[in-house]
This record gives sequence, C-alpha cells and structure tokens, in this order.
Amino acid sequence: MNLLSSIAARLAPRRETIADSRQLAQFVGSRTAFVSQKCVTEFCRVRAGASWQQLFGEADFQAALMRSTWMSYTPVLAMIVELVEGMLRSQAPDAAKLRDRLVQMADELRSELALPTQVERADWANQSGLVRDRLAMAALAAPRPVRLLADPLARSVFDALPLHASLLTNDFDYIFNNLRMNLIRTHEDLAAIADAPRIIDSLLTS
Repeated sequence: MNLLSSIAARLAPRRETIADSRQLAQFVGSRTAFVSQKCVTEFCRVRAGASWQQLFGEADFQAALMRSTWMSYTPVLAMIVELVEGMLRSQAPDAAKLRDRLVQMADELRSELALPTQVERADWANQSGLVRDRLAMAALAAPRPVRLLADPLARSVFDALPLHASLLTNDFDYIFNNLRMNLIRTHEDLAAIADAPRIIDSLLTS
C-alpha cells in the first residue's frame, strides 16, 4: 500500500460505528496519513507565499516534500495512538495489554506501507520505537488532554520539514498548533463513532 496514493480512498466519509480492532486500525492509519500530509503541505504553501506553485513544481522540492511527509507519519501515528489509548484506558480491564495491542496495531500499520525511494530504510527503522515509547510515558500518569498530545513529537515533524533551517524562524508554533487542531478534530470524530467496549474486547482478544 502506498501512503500518498491511498489517502483519498481511505478518507472517504464514514458514519458507521467503529467496533473492532480492524476498523480502528483503518481509522488510525487513514487519519495519520491525512494529518501528516496536511500539516507539512499546508505549512510549505503558507511559507512559500505567492510562489508556492513554482516551488511545488520543482522536482527536488517534490522529493523533499515526499520524504518530509513520510518522516512525519510515525510521530503523528504516535500522537493518535496515545489519543486512542487515553480514550479507552479507563474502560479496559487490562491497560497494559491494551497498550501492547495498540503498539502491535501501529507496527502493523507501518509494516503495510511501501516506502518510496526518497525515504531511507534506516531512517524509517529509527522511528520504530516512537509509539511504544510514547505509550510507556503515557502509562505513568492519567491520560493527557488532547490539546497537549502534540508535545513532544511535534518537534519531530518540524525537524522533518523540507525547507532549509534558515527559512524557519518562529514557525514551530504553526506546526504545533496545526497538529493540535487536527488531533482535537480526530478525537471528536472518533468519539462520535467509536464503540469503546467492543473495540477493547476486540483488541484484547485478538
């Protein structure tokens, strides 16, 4: 499955209830792809101003943008999985097993993606522990408010931006706020269609 070519199809409007681990994985994977691409692409358009079409037409920039989007995928995935864990934890009879199953789900989502040539396999592999690490930290306290979930991994998205550091001044706040708003929207959308008890049962018994 190709990340960028599949976003539109996987983000078709959905109103059906999410009631098992498979449906949850579909939601998490599609929303992660959408948010990572949207955040990076919108930032670059805003930063380029009136010349954005010229910039986006350059082959070198297209390659850098592709890499940036993919390198943003796993940090965003970790944010969204932490969001899901926070929604489900209080109803789960075994919170530790829940976290293990969510890490497994995230690993499977990553493994299904066919990396483009712009992404080094070593760089992708270096991100493999982000979800597990984020959930291990989350387990040490009560679930964080959704508005705080972009911290600290928004920095990873910012560092992956396809623009020279000299062009980035106070732009981190833009990235952080963009991610925060998209996470809030993701939480609202998932809360509206998630059958938490059935999802938990599916995760823990799969």
